Order: sequence, then C-alpha cells, then structure tokens
Amino acid sequence: MQSLSRTERLLRLFTVVKPGEGGTAVMMFANVFLILLAYYFIKPLREGWIAVSDIEGLTKMEVKAYSSFAQSILLLFVVGWYARLADRWDRVTLFTRATLFCISNMVIFWFLQPNFFFERLPQTTRDELLLPDLHLLMTDSLVIFDHVRHRLLVVANAHV
Repeated sequence: MQSLSRTERLLRLFTVVKPGEGGTAVMMFANVFLILLAYYFIKPLREGWIAVSDIEGLTKMEVKAYSSFAQSILLLFVVGWYARLADRWDRVTLFTRATLFCISNMVIFWFLQPNFFFERLPQTTRDELLLPDLHLLMTDSLVIFDHVRHRLLVVANAHV
C-alpha cells in the first residue's frame, strides 16, 4: 500500500483522498480557480462594453440580452470544437493549451482597455479646501441620505 504525500494529507482534512490522487486534485482546483478568475476579470469588461455601446433603437438591457444570446449560440460551436480537440489531444496537452489560450485572451482583453496605460485626464477643478478624497472610519451609527429617492436612512451597529 502506497503512503499519502504531504499534499494528500492536507487535502484529507477537507475530503476523501486516496494515495496518488493529490496532484490531480490540486490541478483540478487550479483549473477551476483559473476559470472563475477569468470569469471575474472578463465579466466587468463585457458589462462595461455593453454600457458604452450605443446601438440605435435598442436599450442597454436589450443589448445585454441580445449579446448574451449571441454568446450562448457561439458557445454551442465552441463546445463542439473543444470536444473534437479533446478526442485528438491527450489530457495534459489539452489542459495546457486551453489554459494558455484563456490566459492569452485575458492579456489581450487587458491591453484592449481604452486609455489603459497612459490616461491624462485634465484637472478641471481645483481643490481649494485640500481635503483628502477618502476617509476610513469605524462607526456604531451611520446616517445616509439617498439623493435619488430623497430618503434618510439610519444604520446602527448592534454589539451583541
């Protein structure tokens, strides 16, 4: 019987791991982590592009709905293409190339941001009071005025 490695003993705190499965479990975790990380990076880009896209006759919500529909249709073809690649390549090659493809797309999207590197915004207002932009504080009570709905909200922190 094969003994457990350090990684497998650590993983055994959370789930059932047999000898020899530690490396595969860590690779699966890394794969899922990278996919979710890519999703959290790319979703704001997509939402931002939809927010600034001006298509006549369509509201922002319609543009978002139609773009989601187009993406789902595109993914039908991508899944079929990926299945053919999975039949052709071994698992390690497929995993490596798919991960590198996703990382390269993230880098491309990162560089496609307008004014990403050199953004020179004109200073249109003077800060005559020389107040800081942000203060961090811990309070027990907070009063919030909603300028849109013209409501006053009181938030109290109860120490239990």
